[in-house]
Amino acid sequence: MKESAPKSYSIGYVPRTFPRDPVEINQFLEHMFLGQVLEPIVDSDRYGQVVGGVAKAWTFDESGKRMTFTLNKGKVFSNGVPVRPADVVYSIKRHLGTKSQSAQFLADIESISESGDDKVLVKLKKFNVALIKALSRDQLGVLPKNWKFDLKSVEPYIGTGPYRLIRQEGEWFLVANPHYENKNQLTIPKWKIKFLNNSLNSIPDDSLPDYIPAITGLSLEKVKKNKDFNPKDFKVERNVNYSQTSFWIFPTSDYFKNEENRFKFARMFDSVVDKYSAEQDLKRATGLIPLGISGHNTTKTSPPEGQGKLSRKLIVANLKGVFEPFFSSEAFKEFLKANEIEVEYVPFDPPTLYQLKGKKIDIITGSWAGGFSDPTGFLGLLSPFLGMGFDEYLGSISADLQSAISESNWSSRAEKFKRFDANLVKSGLLIPGWKVPTYTVIKSPLKYKEVQNRYTERFINVTAQ
Repeated sequence: MKESAPKSYSIGYVPRTFPRDPVEINQFLEHMFLGQVLEPIVDSDRYGQVVGGVAKAWTFDESGKRMTFTLNKGKVFSNGVPVRPADVVYSIKRHLGTKSQSAQFLADIESISESGDDKVLVKLKKFNVALIKALSRDQLGVLPKNWKFDLKSVEPYIGTGPYRLIRQEGEWFLVANPHYENKNQLTIPKWKIKFLNNSLNSIPDDSLPDYIPAITGLSLEKVKKNKDFNPKDFKVERNVNYSQTSFWIFPTSDYFKNEENRFKFARMFDSVVDKYSAEQDLKRATGLIPLGISGHNTTKTSPPEGQGKLSRKLIVANLKGVFEPFFSSEAFKEFLKANEIEVEYVPFDPPTLYQLKGKKIDIITGSWAGGFSDPTGFLGLLSPFLGMGFDEYLGSISADLQSAISESNWSSRAEKFKRFDANLVKSGLLIPGWKVPTYTVIKSPLKYKEVQNRYTERFINVTAQ
């Protein structure tokens, strides 16, 4: 007799900061787990096409400054209460004017209000073609009006997604939402959540989860060394993703203030990154905008030659876990030795990013997958990352960016973003890194259905066969 599949599986990993108020969430894996519980007003597939979420339809007026969303009457919260326009208004208003990652993307919203029994009206300060995609962020998932985050609650989120987040005996679980509109598609009724250690990409040494989505190559190596890992039981798949690394001149650096010195440093550092990427068989990034996003440059631009001087000390704000292999590489060590440079590291992770503002730093390392399938999905992250307004940081090339952002023709918009992206590299402010391959590790009998998935995975697509 064939043994029946277990009713629950384990899934990981999520940072220790999860769960917390969606306004505070700022890490990719947190967004992904939040997206299993909450649904945004509209959604976006992996190709950037806007599809229905809590709303089933949306229209723009002729000016493009008024958007009307018609809600899907089939949407019901996990507590059994139908979604109302007031819930959508409340959920989005919570992010406006705050330190939320999404606040930058929503800055052009003048007002949001109820409009009848099933409609939400959004008025904009100016036409913003990307705002509809920004509203698809997991962080903007709809919650009931007047909901408040309470970490002590056994169910801290009330959403319309396929799962509920439930605390049981000190552990966290994703449990099937009986009120989910398409619950017949949900084949795994319960997941036990497993957490990372205290830092990003820090895989625990205990038993492996049955399903591990979106981990880096560094984390994958640790997974493969785990005593539970058996290649016969686990399948490793390389993902199509938008994630890439970058190096930025920090505003407090002398390289930021002196253009000739910056050009010399950027050109030399670019060659180090190029050498390292070739040795590790990693594809170089071409700029800020990753492959797969409209506005991506197909060929890489190089920073200009500079006749300035290199500082004898390099202060690096280093994202924990992601960049250690680069900074310990022979290519980087040779660069330091050849130029008699001493390096000082200032390690950080996303929750401590705000502590870097104003510190004496030369370059800061970045790695992200964006927030939605448009270049503006990356731009909102940069002001808190750099510790100053992005327009101020860019100086003269900010005009290129504003021209691209305000362009409503999608073809022209892409070309303008390409020009901005190339000029950003030419400025020496950005040294592109490499594309970050991510992997999904899945244990038999689990399988992930091939669908037009959004940039964060949906666990409802995992089946037990």
